[in-house]
Amino acid sequence: MNIRRLAGQVVAGAVFVAAVTGCAVGQGANTSKAHTAIDGVNVDLSGGQLQVRNVYLVPIAPNDIGNGVVKIPKGGGVKLYAHIFNNGTAADALVAVDCLNGGVTTITGPNPGTSPIEQGQPNRVELPAQRLVKIGYPDTPQVEIKQLGIERFVGTYLKLRLSFENAGSVTIDAPIKDAPTEEAAAA
Repeated sequence: MNIRRLAGQVVAGAVFVAAVTGCAVGQGANTSKAHTAIDGVNVDLSGGQLQVRNVYLVPIAPNDIGNGVVKIPKGGGVKLYAHIFNNGTAADALVAVDCLNGGVTTITGPNPGTSPIEQGQPNRVELPAQRLVKIGYPDTPQVEIKQLGIERFVGTYLKLRLSFENAGSVTIDAPIKDAPTEEAAAA
């Protein structure tokens, strides 16, 4: 093979690789943005009839203590984000979210297919059969845990017990993220 031809192919290959991989460079590139790489928790109840997906927490009033470290002080609060799919044939309901590390939980906002939760009514999230219900997003039920019993940082976990009317309860270690997912932010 001709040495000039080989050198030309090597240069062309290097230019191609630089062009293809260069799409995510610069100050505004997503790969340059700081974020905590945490995926939410996934769990199934009742043999997969109730599928709880991407459960995570976000600080209500984050306290940046420097170097990108975000602290939630004892007594602070977090907001719950989740997707719950009721794959069953009967309705269910999320009736309680307890933080086993201490805290006071409130459930507010509209319930799917019903009117908003009214004061004095049981705080619960209705889970109609064969339907996905999002929690934490605009125009969806909201779950907040305030007056936390311990100090936490983004990247750590809080132990939560999710209790359902029919499917029972499950205890999870919910990760704390620095911000909602892009889907939640865009919704």
